Amino acid sequence: PARGTRLPDNWQPDRHVIDAMREEAPHIDLRREHRRFTDHWKAATGRTATKRDWNAAWRNWIRTAADRAPATNSHQPPSKLRQAAERAARARTAETNPQQELT
Repeated sequence: PARGTRLPDNWQPDRHVIDAMREEAPHIDLRREHRRFTDHWKAATGRTATKRDWNAAWRNWIRTAADRAPATNSHQPPSKLRQAAERAARARTAETNPQQELT
């Protein structure tokens, strides 16, 4: 939209955005950050409370959370095996209840 809008009720980012942020910031609890994001923007007032692209705003929120998160072990990223197991678990959850993705 040319003009910004307030965050719609029950808004969730597009699936490809969730997947991209999961890949970019695997150490971030996306459900928790999504709740913080929606609470923040539902409570906000004034012109900063509207956005033209809520997916972009959410990506930035997650990236900021990732930047602020303490490194669990700054010398080693999460193992490929652990990442694969987490992706498989998320896929199973999404298959059984796709609306539960971030709520």
